[in-house]
Amino acid sequence: MADQRKRAYSDTRTQTAVRPGVNPGGNTEQFRRINGERTAEFRRTQNSQTASIPAQRSNSGTARPASAQRNSRTGSVPYINNSVQNRGTSARRKRKAPLYIRVLAWLYRYRKAVVACMAVCLFFSITIPLAVYAASSEGGAKSVDFEILSTAPSGDNMISADLSGGAFDADLPDVSDTKGEAADTDEPEAEDSDAAETVVEDDSSADTADGEASSDTSALQSDDEPVQIDPEDTVPQFYVTIGFYDREAITCLTAPATLGEILYNAGYTLRETDRPTVSPDEMIEGESWIMIDSVTYETVTVSEAIPFEVDTVEVQTVPRGTTRTVTPGVYGSREKVYTVQYVNGAEIERNFEYEYVSQYPQNQVDYYGVGGTVYASDGSSYSYSYYMDVRATYYNIHGNTASGLPTSNSVMAVDPSVIPLGTYVYVMSDYYDMGVKIAADTGGAVKGNIIDIWMDENHPHYYEFANQGVANMRAYILD
Repeated sequence: MADQRKRAYSDTRTQTAVRPGVNPGGNTEQFRRINGERTAEFRRTQNSQTASIPAQRSNSGTARPASAQRNSRTGSVPYINNSVQNRGTSARRKRKAPLYIRVLAWLYRYRKAVVACMAVCLFFSITIPLAVYAASSEGGAKSVDFEILSTAPSGDNMISADLSGGAFDADLPDVSDTKGEAADTDEPEAEDSDAAETVVEDDSSADTADGEASSDTSALQSDDEPVQIDPEDTVPQFYVTIGFYDREAITCLTAPATLGEILYNAGYTLRETDRPTVSPDEMIEGESWIMIDSVTYETVTVSEAIPFEVDTVEVQTVPRGTTRTVTPGVYGSREKVYTVQYVNGAEIERNFEYEYVSQYPQNQVDYYGVGGTVYASDGSSYSYSYYMDVRATYYNIHGNTASGLPTSNSVMAVDPSVIPLGTYVYVMSDYYDMGVKIAADTGGAVKGNIIDIWMDENHPHYYEFANQGVANMRAYILD
């Protein structure tokens, strides 16, 4: 049993390691056996696949066996599903390109022929109109209407011709009919009386005549020849001087011509600012002095001040009858635009165009003192010039004041620059009524709107004011 298992294990290793068509280097007989078994198994598998494929019909209509349906290249018979193959073919069908794509492709394919056709068309489109124009010009130049006279005195033989077509418009008269009439003419040089010849000459034959005298039937002569005249013999010349404002004058020797022609011949072109005293179309026929003025325009802006207004407010904080400026006024500015015309540098005319305000004025505010009347707590009234709000303190040092008055409940210390010494002031507030005080004293700490009221124990508000120390009050400056 051990030998059989060992032999089976060896056969399994050999079958696993050996590939078809490759000799592992072992036993040759064993290799051939294994290779033959694998080949037979492959053929059985192939035959089973071939048998599963249905028969297909050939082009002749006869059915072909499945074994005959092999690939032309490999000889194998692949498994084919007709329904799937047909659906894939229809899905992969190419869409038709748009018309303009096909046209562009066709033009690119035959581009050389297209370019050649375009060149030929362009050539004929240019040459044919030129040829037609040249032919029409030559034909028009040859179109001359004239009369041809015969020797017969009657008008039957007078015909008109048009050389533009190369043929006469009228029928030629019969020569045989004029044979008898030629003998009766008054032509002295006619020697042959058998026939009267009709002479047809064009403009060139009439111009080449040698000046021979002709009779009543002489050739036609052209009356349209121009007469050549020498201008130096007939046209007078003269000097014309043209002056300018901003350049030197020009002097020209010229024949009668317009001012524009004279300036053109002199090489000068009128500028937009030039204004000649003579119209450019006016004819100059003699010596002249012509001035060309320089006319310019300029935009000028002129500033004008706009005055401010004064707003007066009646107040009681300014001494009666006096005015105090609180807010100074500021002038505004108005810009006026003019168009100024200058002729040769001098102003001739100024036209107003428009105006606008560049800065608006600010009004001035003035306070005007009107004074008023203050009513005391006891019902008495006092007329005052003005009032001011102050901070009030108190002191009770006995002695004389700065003005020399002794200290008492009716004096107070002030800043002389604010309230002059000797001024009577009524001091009160919503809670305190100090009555009339005299500005008689000064103090080192009393500056500006500060007052220092003297009071002792006899003053009715001494204890209350002593506890508070300082109070805001209003001081009415009495008249």
